[in-house]
Amino acid sequence: MPEKKNRIIVDVDNTLWDFASVLYRKISHYGVPEPSEWYGDFYKRYFSLEQLMTYVDEIHNEQDERYPPFPDAVNFLSSLRKKGCHITIASLRNPNKRDVTEKWLKVHGLVYDELYLVPDKSVLFDNHHAIVDDDPRTLDKAISKGLIATGLKFAWNKNSNHTLFSRLTDVLEHINKSDCCRD
Repeated sequence: MPEKKNRIIVDVDNTLWDFASVLYRKISHYGVPEPSEWYGDFYKRYFSLEQLMTYVDEIHNEQDERYPPFPDAVNFLSSLRKKGCHITIASLRNPNKRDVTEKWLKVHGLVYDELYLVPDKSVLFDNHHAIVDDDPRTLDKAISKGLIATGLKFAWNKNSNHTLFSRLTDVLEHINKSDCCRD
């Protein structure tokens, strides 16, 4: 197993691709505000968690070729790999979406070492040094465990105290300045 300092967790949705925009197109007919206004459990006013998860699963089922990654996602992961990082892709996705998630990663040339679909990413924290994620609650937990925590900036996390960026290229630069993935 690679040293802990060389292990990084990378989220999928809203980290490697623009999930929020696609979800919005699926649920906008409920009167849901645009993603720029999403905070916390925004959906509860419009429908149940079970209804939300039905839409989320539909999107993941359709994802492979229909929804590309962010333009800098391939370079982001490739650069981490070249730097010596062990990349753990971790998502809160339904575990039965593993095959479609693996296919999407492969179709788009997104390199990684491990894939976990777990209800709580914090179970991975003891063996990792850093995380790239959009969920401020996950980033809070990561910081409390001593991980380097960063990600992309969105409406739902922009007021958090985390180091967030508008592009994965900037996230990579931040990681490169840290002690993550160094021999």
